[in-house]
Amino acid sequence: METSLESKPEKPPATFTRYDGAFLAFLVLVFCAVTWLGIVARQEALKTEAAKANGEAWVTWFKYASQERFQANYAYPACAGGDTGKALNTAPALPSTPLAESNAEQPAAPAADAAAPVAAAPAPAAAAVNTWGGCLKQLLTSTSFKDMRNPFTAKPASYVENCVASDSSLAGGIDFKKSLATPPGSAVPFVKSNLAPTDSIKDKQLITVSVCDKGGYPIKISDIEF
Repeated sequence: METSLESKPEKPPATFTRYDGAFLAFLVLVFCAVTWLGIVARQEALKTEAAKANGEAWVTWFKYASQERFQANYAYPACAGGDTGKALNTAPALPSTPLAESNAEQPAAPAADAAAPVAAAPAPAAAAVNTWGGCLKQLLTSTSFKDMRNPFTAKPASYVENCVASDSSLAGGIDFKKSLATPPGSAVPFVKSNLAPTDSIKDKQLITVSVCDKGGYPIKISDIEF
């Protein structure tokens, strides 16, 4: 009876080869890349949260200003509501009537003087109305808003007309929109437009506060009455 001898495979060498080293190096590079991406993503997220905090600070100010700015002696006159000026009447006071005895002693006035026209009193000055530009200027010079910073640029906070997607230069910008009521029966009750510096803030209005993220996309913070 014959016994067949089968060849056994050779065991791989128990040494560290260059292929093992290349694989471990690749794993280290992957780990470093993932860690770096995580740090960058966290930093960008913190900047976005800081930008949202700036928007929330404005929402808080609008909330309290809406309740106080129509009161007398408001702390920030440029942001007060209603008519802030008073009509001025600059017409001179008429002199009192002289006594009859004084009239008798004084010579008669020339006829030309009697016929001289009476100067008309100037018209009352129109009441002043505050604008958003004047209000913003006062807030940025006399309140804590002057210290607000754009977290993406570390520069003073920027105020933009619109947040435009893919425009990274707008990152961290703050956008204010006003809501205007449309005529009755319209498909939409309100239409939003930019809150321009020349816009009157005499009456209450609905303001939408948004901030721009890293890519320029708008992040709505809140709608608040001002």
